[in-house]
Amino acid sequence: MTLSESGKHYVVGYDGLTFIDDLKPQNHLLAQWNGADGAGACELDVPFKPSAANALDTLGPFVCRMVKR
Repeated sequence: MTLSESGKHYVVGYDGLTFIDDLKPQNHLLAQWNGADGAGACELDVPFKPSAANALDTLGPFVCRMVKR
């Protein structure tokens, strides 16, 4: 998973969860993978408004839209 605004890369877990430490009010994310069925990519927009200082907010769920490559 890549956060477009910063270029930082993040790991996506087995359940599709990702910890992202650098969110802005509006964020664009791109996920890319290589698997047994071939390569793929999807993207999503994630709005963020922190609930409290230094809180670890859980956001979503979000739907990742497929990208043609």
